[in-house]
Amino acid sequence: MAENTRATKPRKGRSPGYPGIDLCRALQLARAIYDHTGQHSVAPEVAFEVCGLKPKSSQALISISALKKFGLIEAMPQRGPDSGKVRVSDLAVSILLDEREDSADREKLVQRAALEPSIHNELWEQYRGKLPGDAALRFHLQRDRKFTESGAADFIVQFRSTIAFAKLDAGSVKPDGESDKVPATEDRSVAATPPPPLDRKPTPSVEPATEIREVPIPISGSVWPRLKAGFPLTEDAWNQMLRVLEAMKPGLVQPNTDT
Repeated sequence: MAENTRATKPRKGRSPGYPGIDLCRALQLARAIYDHTGQHSVAPEVAFEVCGLKPKSSQALISISALKKFGLIEAMPQRGPDSGKVRVSDLAVSILLDEREDSADREKLVQRAALEPSIHNELWEQYRGKLPGDAALRFHLQRDRKFTESGAADFIVQFRSTIAFAKLDAGSVKPDGESDKVPATEDRSVAATPPPPLDRKPTPSVEPATEIREVPIPISGSVWPRLKAGFPLTEDAWNQMLRVLEAMKPGLVQPNTDT
């Protein structure tokens, strides 16, 4: 029998559906749409335009898809005059209009949006709100959920960024009102706000020996950006931060206007 000498090639294909942008960026886009259209139904091209996205570009399609997965916009019925249009959801409006400082109601709705994507909710349930390290999570995504290597890497950055933005952790009250960990002496009726993490161990991304410092970043211009974090960062944390900054770029960077 002839020996098969073909080299093993990396698996090709597509990863399962997941939000291509994090929740913070998605809410920024929902705000842009709402400020221009309210809750009126509009063609997707209008939503793209007010968000500063080029129609039919991959970034536009990814962004609108993420807004739908987070429950921030909804597609109108396929029959009738609004067929094919979208509008800002009631969930998004409730979040955007609640500008009260330290609003527990808004925080709960943000957490609900963070777990609205099915894969977010499934992973949150699977790990009971205590996510493993990147290597273990990447292994699970590629082996058990058939993610591609690049898809798994992008998803982990987005997922962790969304979880952090929503202030979800192992002791947080879930959007359905049930808490993963509530002490026996605690009254559930007043557990709407996550308890202060006084006794929590440092998160894996910040080692106990790190020191919080604010480092100016010298760039051209009159104002230097400043990076505040626990230093030294690990190599993985640094690379993850760079990927998150790149994902946030459309909302933070103004295109060059040179003529």
